[in-house]
Amino acid sequence: MALARRVSGSEKPIWYHINRRPPLAEVRIVPDRLQDRASRHSDSLYVDSLVSKRHLEVVSLAPAYAKAAVQDIDAAALPATECSSSIGGT
Repeated sequence: MALARRVSGSEKPIWYHINRRPPLAEVRIVPDRLQDRASRHSDSLYVDSLVSKRHLEVVSLAPAYAKAAVQDIDAAALPATECSSSIGGT
């Protein structure tokens, strides 16, 4: 939070900041969040490389299908839902 205060004889206010120190429990989750962000970034780079190298076309609902599959692995093993198509086969 930033605050301003006028000092006598000064035209401009002097600004000072009050920083909040987060509780330890809040600080401990930061590495997990950073790891999660790095993992998502790596996954995104991998999918982008598949798109360019293998001429893969990803269906717009593919992320929702993947999320649903992770939440219910048994149901995901049933008949496949198309998430992508490839030009030229393999």
